[in-house]
Amino acid sequence: WGQNTQTDVFLPAPRELKQHLTRARKAIDEQEYGEAVLHLGQLLTSDVLNTPERPGGETQDFFIGLDGNTGTRVSLKAEAQRLLASMPARGQQLYELQFGADARTLLDEAIENGDTVKLTEVSRKYFHTRAGYEAAILLGRGEMDHGRPLAAAMYFKRVADTQAARKQFDPELSVLLASCWLRAQLPDAALQTLNDLKQRMPDVRVNAGDQSLQLFTPGADLLARLRTISSFDGELSD
Repeated sequence: WGQNTQTDVFLPAPRELKQHLTRARKAIDEQEYGEAVLHLGQLLTSDVLNTPERPGGETQDFFIGLDGNTGTRVSLKAEAQRLLASMPARGQQLYELQFGADARTLLDEAIENGDTVKLTEVSRKYFHTRAGYEAAILLGRGEMDHGRPLAAAMYFKRVADTQAARKQFDPELSVLLASCWLRAQLPDAALQTLNDLKQRMPDVRVNAGDQSLQLFTPGADLLARLRTISSFDGELSD
């Protein structure tokens, strides 16, 4: 997979798009998750622009305000993704039912054609579906293959920071993330990732070559153990 260099220009959000966000927030407050999913899904998948610079109607992101804690700019899509992540399991299941099949179809096409742009589109439009998580992990693996461990870590961390996704893809996801931190010369981050995994899944085993290694053993040097794994993509089991 190649590296995507597309960047979004943040403009003030149009009124009609902000209305979708307002209605989604209200629906979540009232626990009307089906309605919230429709509004948020429309925000994330609508084709706003169709220009030579953005062929195929690639979606535009928009500025909606500043984060009160950090002072950073908040985008329409980022807020939509945050709201999806904040919903309880029932809301996330409804989102998967509504958009999961479209996401899977697009992911299959991306994989079949080795299309990084389409793979990025799956992650951008449908991140909170299983196919969206898989797309982000594949993008991370692509960055690893191209010797960009820090860029890979950003993809893996985004998935790992989403509780529903982490449950689906751990322990492999956390080991991949820790491996990237280590390769990027950030051993403290790697160790923190492994310790977090240890708390959740203390009996993880790693298949490295023809050996099955218990990742967490009393007194073990976790980073040394990580370095001994012959393939960071090895199969894992609980």
